[in-house]
Amino acid sequence: MHYDEFSESSLLNIDPFIDEVKIFGNFSDSEALYIIKAVPWQDFTASFGFLDKDGQVLGYVARSTWVPELAAHYHIFNKHLQKVFTVREGAGMVRFSDTLFSRIPFLGFFSGYFFNPSYHVIRQDDTQVALLKKQKSFLARRFSVYRGNPFSDSEKAQIVLSLLLITIQERLRG
Repeated sequence: MHYDEFSESSLLNIDPFIDEVKIFGNFSDSEALYIIKAVPWQDFTASFGFLDKDGQVLGYVARSTWVPELAAHYHIFNKHLQKVFTVREGAGMVRFSDTLFSRIPFLGFFSGYFFNPSYHVIRQDDTQVALLKKQKSFLARRFSVYRGNPFSDSEKAQIVLSLLLITIQERLRG
């Protein structure tokens, strides 16, 4: 379960953006296991930090695409700000087609069934470690995560939290 909070639009992003997401271990919402917070970055991209329940930094994720109609592109950093993974959208034509098709009255309602983005998590040595893929559906937004090459527990937390945030940010598409 997660909560997302929205703030006012900025000049660079006319849509509301997420400031904080809390991830709980159960439905009682008694203690957050992880917190994803918006953090200031060196340029104007959307960037977020991951904290565990003790407030220790686990890593960061930053968006690196300025134009939303282009394929999504994110970088995952460890707690020392070293880039460890890149998340790339599988096919830019899917995003472009979805953007055009979704603006057609009535027909845009079906774009979620025909255009299903995928996001590839890639190490710095170009080996794929995970894949996030949207499943075909009309109203629901269902995603599946597939594991590729092995990764450590600390990398697992960075990957899962990054993919959760990407899912939240990209949920209105396809």
